[in-house]
Amino acid sequence: MIHFAIGLTIGLIIMAPVIALALAAGRLTKTIGSETPSVPVRLPQVGLKLVHTRA
Repeated sequence: MIHFAIGLTIGLIIMAPVIALALAAGRLTKTIGSETPSVPVRLPQVGLKLVHTRA
């Protein structure tokens, strides 16, 4: 059980910055998306077109 607790704390220490970076990246993409709404909307549409043309 002691090893499990140590592993859990090390895992949390490693994961905390990763989660923080992911949240920060999400906020950045949201702010960029609100400033330039056409670009994030177009990207999924292009992706869907590529999938439809291949299928």
